[in-house]
Amino acid sequence: MVVFLHLNPIKQRDKLPLFAEFTRNDMHLRQYGKKIVQMATSGTRFEPVNHLFTSQQEILFGQPEKVQKMFKILRKAPELVVMEGIIEDKLLSKNDLVEFSKLPDLQIARSQICTVLHSAATVLVSQLNQAQQSLVSHLDRHAEVENKANNEQENPET
Repeated sequence: MVVFLHLNPIKQRDKLPLFAEFTRNDMHLRQYGKKIVQMATSGTRFEPVNHLFTSQQEILFGQPEKVQKMFKILRKAPELVVMEGIIEDKLLSKNDLVEFSKLPDLQIARSQICTVLHSAATVLVSQLNQAQQSLVSHLDRHAEVENKANNEQENPET
């Protein structure tokens, strides 16, 4: 995950706790100039991010799973404004990053898929068994009727 941030004027004493909070959460906030970003992105499909850089900009590096935590930390610092980000080789706007942060964890998504597949299989098995069960119950009733008829013929009550 690479997130491009705009930094409004902020005092160094207010900026230091942000650096510490990002570092604690295995994210790294770095400041780069326009020339360095142009050299890094020239000739790549991420060249459109160059228009975001007018001077020094902040770039946050981290794992995609940390997007939700990033937004939680950034709520405490209105001086840092999210502009765009790159997650899993896709350039995303701020709104896309917010939507990405709302996605469930991979383990939760897998468990939800397993639940759906298990419930579909359970319904299929019950539907397949329903025809057999109704056939068995009809045959049992038929056998009972036949047994009654045979018993009445063998033991006629007059």
